[in-house]
Amino acid sequence: MEDFVQVFENFLAEQYPGEITDLFENYPKKRSLAVDYNLLDKSFPELAQKLQEKPDEVIAAAEKAIQSQKPIVFEDERPLHVRFFNLPSTFETSVMNLGADHLDQLFRIEGVVSWVTEIKPLMKTSL
Repeated sequence: MEDFVQVFENFLAEQYPGEITDLFENYPKKRSLAVDYNLLDKSFPELAQKLQEKPDEVIAAAEKAIQSQKPIVFEDERPLHVRFFNLPSTFETSVMNLGADHLDQLFRIEGVVSWVTEIKPLMKTSL
């Protein structure tokens, strides 16, 4: 994970210096940085691939990289967040097709949730 943090520090310093400055100037009102997936994929394709496979690890590393750049003068300890946008269509799935095989992976979902019910198991008893 420390490798990911270093890579994100370099990536964010190269691609988003103005946005990071703006983030710190407007903190704590603004606490999120929007990162374009296409830029990440062009600069570090292996990291972009890891983002889909292990999003929790990679997003935590990105947030740690931003947090490490936060000036010490801030007394507010609320965390900074990274939001990825522009995910490719290969990340897309429908709400109807979500299942256990999608757990712990990053997906783009388009749809409207109009009805929420409790999950009912198919099997009631087993021998």
